[in-house]
Amino acid sequence: LTPRVSPQDLYSSRDLQGLTVEHDLGAFREGETLVLTLKDKGVLEESEDVLVNVTLVAEEQAQENAELRKKKPPYVPYEDEDPAAATQGPKEHVVLPKYAEPPQRPSFRLGPGGTQGTTGGAGGGLGDPRQQSPATGPAPQSLELPPLRLAPEYLTPQE
Repeated sequence: LTPRVSPQDLYSSRDLQGLTVEHDLGAFREGETLVLTLKDKGVLEESEDVLVNVTLVAEEQAQENAELRKKKPPYVPYEDEDPAAATQGPKEHVVLPKYAEPPQRPSFRLGPGGTQGTTGGAGGGLGDPRQQSPATGPAPQSLELPPLRLAPEYLTPQE
């Protein structure tokens, strides 16, 4: 027979060290318990694991949708024919803005013991989220080729 092992013995806050939480630190209130799960990602994506709370994600999405509804400009059918706009030069037009890249979400990295990491700098705060979690992609590769040389017609003894 094998002895039973409790779940606390298998998984601890030490295992969470270095993981990124994709929420603003202000979203977590003192004394509140939230369950963080791994964020969904594609099967072939090689990005790092990110922790999210489903409830907080739904709240953030609802807030973003409300802001988008407020920002929506009124429909102007002949906006290209406005004579005042012609004197201001061409206006930058975004093709399919619905599919534009989403903005970077605030995030922080967990430190030892499940606390906030100290990657914020001298201020001790969150700082810029892009500076905390640098993009770790494939290493750059050189496209330079070795110098060309003529191929001999016969094999040499070294070959």
